[in-house]
Amino acid sequence: GYSARVAVRTVLVGSREEVSVCDAVIRACRPESQLSQSGPTNKSTMPVNLAGKTTLGCVAALIERSDLVLCHDSAAMHLAVALGRPLVCIVGPTNPHRTGPYRRLQDVLRLALDCSPCYFRRLAQCDYGHRCMTDLTSGVVADAVCARLPNEAARTSAGVLPSGGQPIAPA
Repeated sequence: GYSARVAVRTVLVGSREEVSVCDAVIRACRPESQLSQSGPTNKSTMPVNLAGKTTLGCVAALIERSDLVLCHDSAAMHLAVALGRPLVCIVGPTNPHRTGPYRRLQDVLRLALDCSPCYFRRLAQCDYGHRCMTDLTSGVVADAVCARLPNEAARTSAGVLPSGGQPIAPA
């Protein structure tokens, strides 16, 4: 994950129903060298799970202090735009021209597929296995995050060049 590529502090937020998903993300962020170990990892770069523990006001305060916001098309996206924070917004079955981030389409990360946007939210509805989300790899997301980090040293240490404000894929 990107936390292993650059030293970033990551905070995960979501609803109570998303606690286990956020826990799985944290497990996936463990450096490969420590996957077989059961001991502690470098706590300074491991994500913090605040899912189910925050209010909308608290999320807004976290976003306001963030160097970058990684989210999907949600309230967090709108808050990041309103607060002028750097953003990578993952968009799958929706149309960013309709859902946002408004006036920030360069911050959209999506795959240009003929079937998108379809607005299907459930995998069972999609005849293509929800490829708009499942084919968007963690490596592509990590590259987009590293490219948009405001700290030049963080981008260079990750070996990723800034995207120049261009969309990762046509929005």
